[in-house]
This record gives sequence, structure tokens and C-alpha cells, in this order.
Amino acid sequence: MSLRDRLRRLEARAGRTPRAGMESGAPRPEGAPARGLLPAPCEVREFEQEGVVARASRFSLEERHGRCRLGEILDVDAELLGRAARHAGPLPPREALFLDTETTSLGGGAGVYVFLVGTLVVEEGTVAVEQLLLKGPEVEAAYLERVGQTLDRRGHLVTFFGKAFDRHRLDDRFALHTGRRPVTLLPHLDLYHVGRRLFRADMPDTRLRTFERALLGVERVADLDGADCPDAYFDWLDGADDGRMERVFQHNLIDVLSLVALAVRVNTALAAPAPGREAAAAGLVLLDAGDEERAVPLFERAAAGLEEAVAGCTGGGDLKKAALALAVIQRRRGEARAAVALLERLAAAMPRDPEGLVLAARIAERDLKALGQARECAAKALQRLEARGGSGEEQLRERVMRQIERLRGRE
Repeated sequence: MSLRDRLRRLEARAGRTPRAGMESGAPRPEGAPARGLLPAPCEVREFEQEGVVARASRFSLEERHGRCRLGEILDVDAELLGRAARHAGPLPPREALFLDTETTSLGGGAGVYVFLVGTLVVEEGTVAVEQLLLKGPEVEAAYLERVGQTLDRRGHLVTFFGKAFDRHRLDDRFALHTGRRPVTLLPHLDLYHVGRRLFRADMPDTRLRTFERALLGVERVADLDGADCPDAYFDWLDGADDGRMERVFQHNLIDVLSLVALAVRVNTALAAPAPGREAAAAGLVLLDAGDEERAVPLFERAAAGLEEAVAGCTGGGDLKKAALALAVIQRRRGEARAAVALLERLAAAMPRDPEGLVLAARIAERDLKALGQARECAAKALQRLEARGGSGEEQLRERVMRQIERLRGRE
């Protein structure tokens, strides 16, 4: 029985209708819900090579994964994705290898095998997914050779938490057999780190399935938990597969498709973010990547509705950081008056926070020579610092007090 036949049987057992297009590759009916459903593949091939059980699936660019049409990945700004990855140049989607792995343990070390490698590429007007399953530890060298051929097809990686996990587990296996660590050499966009910086304030946690549910409109149905995948693989090796190995394939397939959808959502957040917190977070990502020119308009977009945004969201920290960063840039560009006005708005929107007033006092004194305004800002900052009474702020309080005394002596 083929893997595809096993999936149909598993879905029938669970009392669900098999996914549209599984048998013929027919498109999903108009208006069918996307939640919980995988896109319908237009082609599925299963074959074996030395050391490898492989599945190759192709999807139309018109298919949807959650709210994302897969073809939208071709419209993303390669320069923006490169900035997000802190790479020296653009990261075009047509040259990307979207990658996710399944391993026998979440730890590290020589005893951890990467038993399934799922990759996705955009080619020939379709989305092509290849999943490579290790037939057994004794044929790992041949398996890794096949994985290496896949890695050579593209110039950079896109993963979720891959910088901390997937690339190291793969390179550990390559190093054991070949003495090389080829994965670490590839430019790498890790959507976990970018997504965490852009969206964490709106999320209960930063797991992939949380991003899927909140951002992508993907709700996993009867998905095998990643922690259960190793046991399913060991049972498969022992010849005791009860259908769970097919669910491992499906789990991995959802992961790689979600990489595409999340890359599209990250691009949207960087190129045209929602006003308020998202615009602030996007600006901070780009500023940290050294792209001040793109960051400033996003900071200004966030600042336009600063008061309403601070009052209505839990991500006030990003808004504050963005306002402070914009004020510093404005001061450096000779726009000190605008910087002080922004900082006073920040202080009014966050009535317990002293940082905006501390910076406003400094700019008013040194750049505007407005001593009265500077002393007023410094006095309000001191009141807030004393009200907070937090340890670790003694030096800041002393600095503000010295500024107040200095300003009194100059008036």
C-alpha cells in the first residue's frame, strides 16, 4: 500500500473526508475552507533510492495554505528579506530552499539522527516539495549524499528556528560522515527570529503553530505532535508502522508550506505594516539591520497614531523603542524641535515612563538651548523615577538631578 493510500485510509478511520485532489489532483471546490486542509497536490511521486524513501509533491501557485496563495511568495521583496536575515544582499525566493527536519531527539550529539528532511522550492511555475526519509542508520551516508544534492540546488535557506536547531543537527551528521559542515555555510533566513521580533507582543508564545493560527489562518487538524515523530519513526524501522509515519510526512509537509506563508506575512509586515505596534516593530528590525532609510518611514507611521496605539495594545515596548529611535535620528538630522515634540507625546502616552522625558530634556538643553523646557522635562522625569523607585536606576536619577541643578544655575 502506498503512502498516499495509507493517508486516505487514516483519514477515513478518523471520520474525515479525504482531502480534495488526493486521488486526481483536482482543485478544491470554489469556496471550500482553507482551515485545517492542506493544499491539493497536482502531482505526487513516491520512490526509493539507496538509503532513501522519497516523496515528491508539486502544488499549483494558485493553491492556498491558510490565507496565503502560494504564488504570493514570488511577489515578496528579496531585498527586504535579505535585510531581515541581516544578509549582505537580497534573498530571492526563486533561489531559496525552504527546509524543515524531523530528528530522533530534540537534543544534540552523535546519537541524534535527522531521519526526515523536507524541502520546498519554487520552480517551473509550481511549488515543489521533496521529503527524504532515512531508511535506516546503516545507510545514513547514502542518505546524506542525497540530502547534499538537494542542498546544492539553492543558494540560501529559509527555516523556522533552523539557525538554532535544524542546521546544527544536519551539519553534525555531515561532519560525522564527511568532516564538512555545508549547511552552516549557506545564507540563512530564520523566520523564527524575524517573526518573534515582529509579532511576539500579540502572541501567547512563538511556536510555529501559534503563528499559523494567529497570522496565517492555518489550523492543524489531527496533526501528529513533533515530539511523537521519533517514536513513529522507530516503529516504522521495526516494521510496526500503524500509519503514524504517514502523519509524520504530513506534519513535515505542513511545516514547509507554512514557511512559505510566513515568509509572505513577514514581507507584508516589513513592506506595508499595520499602523501602530507592527510598524514600530518592523522599523526596529530594519534599523537593527542597518537600513535607516526604510526604518524611518515605518517609525513615522507608528508615531502618527502613537497615543491610540499605546493605549490599545500590549506591545507598548516596541512603540516606545521606535519613538526613541526616531527622536535620535531626528536630532542627528537637525530636527531637534520635532524630536522633542515626539518625546513629549511619548511621555503623555506613557505617563509612568521617564525615558522620553530624559531624552527630551537633553535635546532641549543641548540642541534647542531651551533651558526652561529642558528643566521642566527633567523635573517630570525625576518625579517618575522617584515614583518607580526601582533599583538599578540610581545613576539615572543622579544624572537627572545634576541636570536640573545645572539648568537652575544657568537660568
